[in-house]
Amino acid sequence: GNLEAETMKNFALEQGIDKNCIFTETNSRTTVENLQECKKILDKSFTPTFDKPKIIICTSSFHIKRTIVLTKLIMTNYDVSFIHTNESVDNPTQTHEWKLLYTTLDSICESFLK
Repeated sequence: GNLEAETMKNFALEQGIDKNCIFTETNSRTTVENLQECKKILDKSFTPTFDKPKIIICTSSFHIKRTIVLTKLIMTNYDVSFIHTNESVDNPTQTHEWKLLYTTLDSICESFLK
């Protein structure tokens, strides 16, 4: 949401990232919506060329596998790199969901990253 996007933008600025290189999206509620909204922002910002614009998506360890798969499906006209945080998941329900998601998406992600 708004707070998360603003917090991450401020962190990027503190790290010396040029404000013109930071795009925030505050309308979505799900990963799919977030990627669709980000694609709209990026499509307005980049002129189509033969070279795909390079973007970096940063997300949590919990979301990285899902984000990779969905990004590869939604943002086909971008050269996307991924980075993630290394936090641990302490909630038992999230840990169970993470393990299921990891197991299910692991082979799909491997094929996308080759």
